Amino acid sequence: MTAQSTPLTRARIALIFGSALLAAFVVAVLVTGILWWRQAQTATPADATTLDGTLAPDFTLVNQDGQPIQLSALRGHVVVLTFLYTTCPDICPLTAHRLAAAYDQLTPQQQARVRILAVTVDPERDTTTRLRQYLDANGLMGKLQFLTGQPDQVAAVWQDYHIGVEKATPTPGANAYTVNHTAVTYILDAQGRERYLLSDESIDPTHVAKLLARLAESS
Repeated sequence: MTAQSTPLTRARIALIFGSALLAAFVVAVLVTGILWWRQAQTATPADATTLDGTLAPDFTLVNQDGQPIQLSALRGHVVVLTFLYTTCPDICPLTAHRLAAAYDQLTPQQQARVRILAVTVDPERDTTTRLRQYLDANGLMGKLQFLTGQPDQVAAVWQDYHIGVEKATPTPGANAYTVNHTAVTYILDAQGRERYLLSDESIDPTHVAKLLARLAESS
């Protein structure tokens, strides 16, 4: 007995073509979604400026415990490099806490590959004892290392990283002075190259955490 083929009516042809178009549309949506997700994972946040990957200038200063810290010895780690001072009344403590918040969003494995360094812009007052007290008082110990040194040593670091520093004229009769300085933060990759520059005023901990995680996972 010979099987009979079903005639292709106009309705059946329309159904076949409609199904094909629907399948193509679904595939296109999925591909677009995947491409959008991948772009979102690799895009640079608007608050970060991408740098050209120049090797970061090396330096050696001492941390809050009096231990020497050499930047080049941290190769293999992603390094966040910022510039603060302990008596800063406004942007410095905010920057420190935002960077610590970004660090807290990383996994333990990622944290092991990240180092946050803060170079003082007030070496005359920021002794190692004062730096340690500052970190303890602000809950930053173990997340951030605060660096200082002889004034000429620290000034050389400012110059290498284009940090302008100027003591503000104190109010007559006041014992304290403030320090005006360039408020930026560098992010270096595990090879010691300058990758991103952040304006301290616009640091978003979530965005910074994504940048750090991406660099840590690729190191």
